[in-house]
Amino acid sequence: MSEPFVSVLVPTYNRAHLLDGALTSLLAQTYPSYEVVVVSDGSTDDTAEIARGWAARDSRVRFVDAPHGGLNSARNAALAAAQGELLCFVDDDVVAPPGWLAALVSGYVTYPDAGAFGGPIRLSLERAAPRSCGREELGETVLDAGPSVIEPSVLYGSNLAVTRAAVELVGQFDVTLPSSGDEEEWLRRLRAAGRRVLYLPDAEVLHRRTEEDLLLRNLVRKRYARGRDQVTFDRKVGNAVSARAEVRQVVASVAHSARSRCALGLVAAAGAAGRLVGIWRTRG
Repeated sequence: MSEPFVSVLVPTYNRAHLLDGALTSLLAQTYPSYEVVVVSDGSTDDTAEIARGWAARDSRVRFVDAPHGGLNSARNAALAAAQGELLCFVDDDVVAPPGWLAALVSGYVTYPDAGAFGGPIRLSLERAAPRSCGREELGETVLDAGPSVIEPSVLYGSNLAVTRAAVELVGQFDVTLPSSGDEEEWLRRLRAAGRRVLYLPDAEVLHRRTEEDLLLRNLVRKRYARGRDQVTFDRKVGNAVSARAEVRQVVASVAHSARSRCALGLVAAAGAAGRLVGIWRTRG
């Protein structure tokens, strides 16, 4: 079988300061036959200038400046521009080791009945995280499903490869969803259509968390927004939501933070508070 041509797709929004690191790693892959498509979701910072600079220096890079419509809208614009038969999404804050793309292609060739693939996502912290008692998690996107190829319960869009055949089968990403549960809804459709979703342990990426990302106020703000947006996804797919449960979680997390001097307890409280607001906004 000849080497399949692959598209690496990088949706981004106003995070030009991260783009150089991602593209440096993506253009150092050992797999030879691929392109990198950067899609700006209507960014107003230097994203376009940086991406066009990379495109001028390396013919593998293409830039798409799409109107602002959210993460899934940018993903759909990337799908429309992509030329590959395997379509590999990463976030703009990811660093991909040199063998990452080859591992995804190997999975694609080995398991032709699968429609989507992902791999480990490990945190790369650029400063110490806020104080924790050890019980609370940082709450950033990580994934480790072990050393074997399995059908996992979840994959994340920061390390997600989908086949062109799968996109043709189930359609594009749902642009009505905010950026929480966005890729999960698509993967549910894929599974319902009878296609396998696989975890490939060798297809690892590093998820950068900068010094700014790790400030407590920014962790709180991000978890609040994620909790709020998650309710939209839950309602769409029929998951139960409970305002009473979220109130209890806010109270318990704040109490735990005070009692244990655990700053990450405040992050957990922010997530529950966000879900409360999401429940209120989507009531009825």
